[in-house]
Parts: sequence; structure tokens; C-alpha cells
Amino acid sequence: MSGPGTIPSIYSWWSDRNPPGATISLHAAAKPLMRFLYHRQVRQFIVTNRGIPLSHQGMDDFASYLNYKYLRAITKTKILDELATKAVLEEDALMIVQVLVREWDILTGLLGSPYSTIQTSAHNMLSEIMKHKSVSAAILASEPCMRLVSVLSDDAVHVGRGAMFALRRISEFPSGVQAVVNTKVLDLLYSAKYILHAGKSGNAGVYITGSSCCRTLYPTGVFTDLLTISGSHDTIHVGQGVMFALCQISHLPSGAQAVVDAKALDLVTQLLGSSDSYIRQHTSFMLGHLAKRESTSQAVLAVEPCIQLVSLLSDEAVHVAEGAMFALCEISNLPSGAQAVVDAKALDLATQLLGSSDSYTRRHTSFMLGNLAMHKSTSQAVLAVEPCIQLVSLLSDEAVHVGEGAMFALCEISNLPSGAQAVVDAKALDLATQLLGSSDSYTRRHTSFMLGHLAMHESTSQAVLAVEPCIQLVSLLRQVSKYCETWLLTICGSDEAVHVSEGAMFALCEISNLPSGAQAVVDAKALDLATQLLGSSDSYTRRHTSFMLGHLAMHESTSQAVLAVEPCIQLVSLLRQVSKYCETWLLTICGSDEAVHVSEGAMFALCEISNLPSGAQAVVDAKALDLATQLLGSSDSYTRRHTSFMLGNLAKWESTSQAVLAVEPCIQLVSLLSDEAVHVGEGAMFALCEISNLPSGAQAVVDAKALDLATQLLGSSDSYTRRHTSFMLGHLAMHESTSQAVLAVEPCIQLVSLLRQVSKYCETWLLTICGSDEAVHVGEGAMFALCEISNLPSGAQAVVDAKALDLATQLLGSSDSYTRRHTSFMLGNLAKWESTSQAVLAVEPCIQLVSLLSDEAVHVGEGAMFALCEISNLPSGAQAVVDAKPLDLVNY
Repeated sequence: MSGPGTIPSIYSWWSDRNPPGATISLHAAAKPLMRFLYHRQVRQFIVTNRGIPLSHQGMDDFASYLNYKYLRAITKTKILDELATKAVLEEDALMIVQVLVREWDILTGLLGSPYSTIQTSAHNMLSEIMKHKSVSAAILASEPCMRLVSVLSDDAVHVGRGAMFALRRISEFPSGVQAVVNTKVLDLLYSAKYILHAGKSGNAGVYITGSSCCRTLYPTGVFTDLLTISGSHDTIHVGQGVMFALCQISHLPSGAQAVVDAKALDLVTQLLGSSDSYIRQHTSFMLGHLAKRESTSQAVLAVEPCIQLVSLLSDEAVHVAEGAMFALCEISNLPSGAQAVVDAKALDLATQLLGSSDSYTRRHTSFMLGNLAMHKSTSQAVLAVEPCIQLVSLLSDEAVHVGEGAMFALCEISNLPSGAQAVVDAKALDLATQLLGSSDSYTRRHTSFMLGHLAMHESTSQAVLAVEPCIQLVSLLRQVSKYCETWLLTICGSDEAVHVSEGAMFALCEISNLPSGAQAVVDAKALDLATQLLGSSDSYTRRHTSFMLGHLAMHESTSQAVLAVEPCIQLVSLLRQVSKYCETWLLTICGSDEAVHVSEGAMFALCEISNLPSGAQAVVDAKALDLATQLLGSSDSYTRRHTSFMLGNLAKWESTSQAVLAVEPCIQLVSLLSDEAVHVGEGAMFALCEISNLPSGAQAVVDAKALDLATQLLGSSDSYTRRHTSFMLGHLAMHESTSQAVLAVEPCIQLVSLLRQVSKYCETWLLTICGSDEAVHVGEGAMFALCEISNLPSGAQAVVDAKALDLATQLLGSSDSYTRRHTSFMLGNLAKWESTSQAVLAVEPCIQLVSLLSDEAVHVGEGAMFALCEISNLPSGAQAVVDAKPLDLVNY
């Protein structure tokens, strides 16, 4: 039944005469207006509260706005951006968390919003909040992880994505890692449902597998299983995530082996050839991480990735080229990997890569060149591409980390004999002053090392001295004091400061080895820091300070400056400290590598100081000889060698010789003559030689049975040993108590043989014995021994029988003044004895002897005069002397 009709009206005549149209929902029509009004209201609220601390009420209001479903995306973005700004302050960040932990649904919805602007702003806000440790603790205290994990597989993809991002951020904290792992989130990796879900949800797959929670209790085997099924378009994001996770895990010491054990490397060839740039990138980075670890580096080389990696250097995706460059850089650091990198023709791209617009590529190309220059097998390949000019230009790169790589490469190249000149020619030293003053500690350190390397090479040492770096280098040592609590006692500083001081100390050490450099080091007041440097907590600094002192003690111009700082007690103390690392100090100094390296430097310094007349007593007073027995028994050959040399030096000086004999070193020294390390035998031979020169020492040498080895030592392949064995025989022949022991070993034939061997190095044997320095030095020793033996009645005939006089003419004409002198004395000795005098006259030496009276070397004239004197005492010799006209020189 219809109701009554409406009363006709002039106001409704049109609607009464037309059919009704479409109806409109006033609620729906109001929504755009509501969004606009709320946006304006939020904007006003933000402006009103900007610059003042966030209150509980204010945060509740923000939360209510964020939870309102009809709010525009731009409005929510504005709120999140404002909260991110406020979260910079810890108090405001804590206020935000206190509200959001009650409303995790709001946060996860925002993090996984279908609107990218909201998602990005939410991520930024959470990132700012998580920077504060106290705020992170508050989040963990609310135990949100289980709730977040529960929505990971929500049918709404964006919800799972948001929850995963929150879990990822939480897992970046040590306490958060365990909290995430405890949720068994990693069990989702076994779920086929999740794999498909992750594939649809884009980066959710990356987040779950790449989150830091995978760094502990990670099921790496599952990752490799996932890789094999992630090739389809639907699950490519899973492959990205798995690769990212494996990359992160391989970066950990314990994780690297797990990745290898999971056979991830079996897929490397396939992954490097993937159509997905993200997978190519992180596969490269994973290889680099694995190559860094000793336990996994060989596994990387076994899959031979270098050729593929080199091809990726030209990849259109810059981040892929970065990953490939990183991997090649790390592989090139391996001795067996360096050659593989060169064989893959990575150096063909060096010029292009050093000029890349990508700073990461420039940096790691430089590091790769440095690594390759370190290895003997590949160093020449580096020099062949002539990178130094480009590397020097990169020292001024706007990106500091690029300059670090370039400095490292130049440092390593400068360590090569042929590379040092290339570095100098590239004008790297023009920047030395600037680089030593750099604000970057890595640059200061490696600039110092480069200077040290260049100072080592004769061809470039003067170029180093020309830039006068010593004052700056000493200044770097002083800067370490900024990090020390007590500079007067120790140099302990931060790692950064210590690393710089190591480089500076190395450079000063090498410069001090140069005659003209030693004075520059002293003038720069490096010795003012000697006491502190020897007491440094850094073993490298202690070692090279010791070597610097030794070098300075070697040079006459600076030796007294070393003695003035009285370093001997500290140096001996460094030797004693090695005992901390020894199981049996009484028998051996074997310690850690660190301790042994320090003891080498200390031993070298004491050895050189003991070579100084005034330094020898200081060494003895510092009680260095109390350690002689232990040092001679050290497991370190360098220490054994220089202990022997120190004993020899101390035995030279009258003031300290008896202190050497008191420690009775001869038996140990004789045992060292058969040491596997030839240079140890040299030191032992030198010490025995000097001890044998002492009246009371000669018998000790004989009693130690050194002469039992005489034949073997004279036949040694080492010229130093042959020389000093000869001198030892000569010294023992000088002493009545030991002379017969020398004759008993019948050394004369071997000694004469050593003189003959000099002829191998002579252009004209009939006129002169000039040979190499090595041959002449051996000849000097042999000549001295024959000279002393010829002074013995029973020895003179042995010398003649060994046919020493067959060489008299040549020896008197030798270019070596020592040989001319002792040949003359030998002739005089032989002329004294009736049994051998005629043999002397038979070689008609007088004319040569007379000519030697005018020799520039006065001591040669002394020998010639002695010989002529003894010959003139012979009836048949007197006329020969007169005929040689020595009297013509009387007026002179």
C-alpha cells in the first residue's frame, strides 16, 4: 500500500516531473575530504610539535594517525619522516619505542606497506631508532620476535616483508641475534611454502637469508639446497637472499669453513654466470671472503674462478665489477693465487681499472697490484704494466680510501729493486711531505714504509735523503704519545698510532743504514726517543729501534751519539724478556716469533756497539755476557750468529777480552761451525779467530778441538769461513803453546791452494793478484797464516814444501796491500831459517822488495824492509840486496 502523495510545490516541480537518478553515498563522498582534512591536521600537528621533546600524548597521537586506515600515504610518510628526525635524540627514540612495542601490528604494517614511500620511511625510522643501544634493549625487552615471525608467511606479502625487516634490524645486535635465532625463524628455510612465498614477496627472501641471525647456528647446507632450486623466475629472490646470506656467513672465521663444507663452491661457475647481477655480485664477494681465510683459500683456488672474475670486471652493473675486483684482490694476496690472477690476464685491464669512475674499483685494483708486487713470481708482471704514474695520481684522489690502495701498491713496488726506480721516476717522492702529514693513518704508515724501501736500494737511497723526511718521521713517533697514559715509560698507544709508528721506525731504521742518512737521523733527534721506543709495547717498534741503534753504531760519525743514550741495559733486558716465552730458558731461547724478532734486533745492536772501543765495556757492564750460553743455544739462527760476532768483537778489546774468556764459549762456538745455517758458522769462526789471538784464548780454542775441523773449514764453500779459518791458524801459530797443534793439522798445502784460487778472478795472474773482493779477502787470511807459520822453525819448511814460494812474484805484485805486506814478512821469516833461506834466494825477490820500499801503503814498506834485512843477513843474499839498489833510497 503506497503512502499519500506529496503536496505539489513550485520548488519540486522539476523532480516531480522527472524519473529519479543515481543515488550517492554521502559517507563515500566524504572520504577524500576526510583524507584532506586529516592531512592538513597532521601537518599542523607536526609544525606545532617540531623542535620540542616528544611527549607521551604526542606519540600516542602520532600512533593513532598511523593506525587510521583512511589516512593518505603521503600523510603517513610525513609522520614517519618526522619520527625519524626525532629519533636522532635517544630520549625521543625511547618514547617512540614505548608506544610502538605495544602496537607491533602498526609497525609491521608500515614496514611492509604496499606503498614504497611508506615502506622506505618506516625503514629509515627504525634504522634511526636502532642506533641507540638503550632503545634496542627496550625493544628486545618487549620480546617482539615471536610475534614478528608468526606473520612472516602472511598471505599479505607486504606484511611478511615488514616483519622480516624488523627481525633483520633486531638481529644486527649481539643480544638480538640470539633472540631471533630462538624463534626458530631459520626453520622457515626448510618450508616449501615459504620458498614460494619469499619468491613472491621480493626482498623478503633476501632479508630472511641475509639477516645477521644467519651468522649463528646457520644451516648452511640448506642454503646450497635452495640455490639449486632458485633459478626460476618465481624464486630468483630466494637465490638472491641465499647468496647474500652465504656471502655474509663466509665473512666470519667459523662461517667460511661452513660455507665450503656445504659445497657452495660447487656452484660457483654457475653462479658467476647467473643472469641476475645481484647473485653475480655476492658470489664474487663470497669468493673474496673465502680467499682471505687460510683454511678456505685453497678451496677457492681449486674452482679456478679467476677467468670468470676477470670477465666480470667489464660487467655493465658496477656493483658486479666491484665484487669481482674484491675477489681478485684477495686471491692475489695468496702465493699460488697471484699467478692465477696474472694468468687470467687481469693486468691487461689495470690501466682501465685504475682510471675507473668507481672509487671502489680504483681502490681494490691498487691493492691487487700491491699484492701481486709482493710475490716474486708475479712482481715483474706488475712492473710490465707500468702503473706507477697512475698510482701516484691516485694519491691525490678525492676518495681517501683510494689513496690508501695506491699508497699500498707503491709501497710494495718500491720494495723491488727494479720497482724502486719506477716509483721515484713517477715522482712519488714529490708528495712525501704531504703524505707524511696526511690525516689518514694508513697513508702515513705506508708512506713511511715506502721511504724505508727506497732507502734500502742504492739506486734510490739518495732520492729519499733529498726530501729530508727524518724530522717528519721522528714527529710521527712523537705523536704516539697522544695515546699513551705515561709517555715516559712506554709507547703503548692506540692500534692506529702504533701502526704509524711502525712505518716511521722502519724508515728511520733503513735511512740510518746509509752513511749520509745516519747523521740525518741523529740530527732529527730520533735518539731522544730511544729509551721510550725500546720500552714500547709494540714488538715491531722495539725490534727496529734496536736495528736503528745498531746501524748508527756502525757509522763513525754517529756511534758516539748512540753511546750517549746508554741503551745497553735496555737492549740486554729485551734479550731477557724472550725467556717469558721459553719452556727451558737455561737451554735455549726459542720463544714466540714476536719475542725472537725483538731479540734479533737487540742482539744486532749489542753486536755493533761491542765493535766500538768505548762501547764494548758498556755491553759487558750491562751483563750481556750472562746470557751468552743461552744465546749461543738459541733456536734462532740470527741470534746465534750475532751473539758469536759480539763475542768476537769483545775479544778484540783488551778491556773486555778476559770477560769473554770467563764465560768459556769456545766449545759452543766450535759446535756452531757445523751449523746448518752457514751465516751462523761465519759468526762462530770470527769469534774463535779473535779469541785465538789472545794468549790465554788460544789454548781454549785448541782445547775445544777447533783444529779438528780445520781441513773441512779451509775447504768450505763460504769465503768468509775460509778467510777467518786462515786467520785463526795464523793466530794459533803465533802462540808458543798452540803452534805445534797448528803444524799437526798440516794446513800449508790447503793455504797455498787458497792463494792459487785467487787466480780464477785475475785477468793477468803473472802480474797481479787482483781478483774479486771475496777472493782477495780469502787470500789475505791464507797469506797471514803462512806468514805466521813460516816464523816457526818446523813450520818454515812446511811452507816451502807446499810451494808457497812459487807464487812469491805474483803475491808481491798483488793489488792488495795486505797481501804484499805479509808476503814480504813471509819471505823475511823464511830467510831467517837455514833450512829455507836458499829457497827464498832462488825466487830472486829483492828487486820487487826494493820497489815496495816506496809503496804508498807504509805498512807494505815495513814488510819489504824486514825481508831485505833478513836476506841481507845471508852471505849470498847480501849481494842480491845490494844489486837491487836499496841504497839509492837511503837519502829518501
